[in-house]
Parts: sequence; structure tokens; C-alpha cells
Amino acid sequence: MVIIMADQTRVKDVVIELLATVTERDVAEIAANLNASLTEDFHLSSLQYFPLLGGLEDRLNIELDYSGFLTDVHTVNEAIDYVAKIVYQASTES
Repeated sequence: MVIIMADQTRVKDVVIELLATVTERDVAEIAANLNASLTEDFHLSSLQYFPLLGGLEDRLNIELDYSGFLTDVHTVNEAIDYVAKIVYQASTES
């Protein structure tokens, strides 16, 4: 599966921006730590996943599988890759 670079960059920017908002951290801090753990390094709580995932759905016009995200995503990079795949799938279905 080939993900268009513009989509990957847009997804990365949106994920980082929303993570920064939800965790009340600086965008630069998140961007500089893409391999950081969402829960251990950025202390993302279970309650914070809902505005994060809801924001991703709204901003990128996609539907996410919440349980799949919680199971498969542990780092910022994994979040970007997971969401980019969903964006790609949604773009090929329309």
C-alpha cells in the first residue's frame, strides 16, 4: 500500500497538533519525540483518547476503530501510521 506523501504529512501534522492540545504540551515537543509512548512519555489517559480520536475523525473526515487504535497504537509514530492507513483506505473507497 502506497500512502501519498501529502496525506502522510497532513496526518502527521494533525496527529501532533491534537496530541499537543489533548496533553497540553508543545507541538515541538511532540514532533521531536515521535517514538515516545503516548501513555508513558506523554501521560495520555484513557479519558484523553476520546477527544483525540474524535478530533482525528472530525479533522480528517474518517471513522476510527477505537478499540483497534487502543490495541495497536503505543507511540506517536504508530498513531500517525495507523491514521494514515485509515485516510488512505477512505480515499480509495470514495
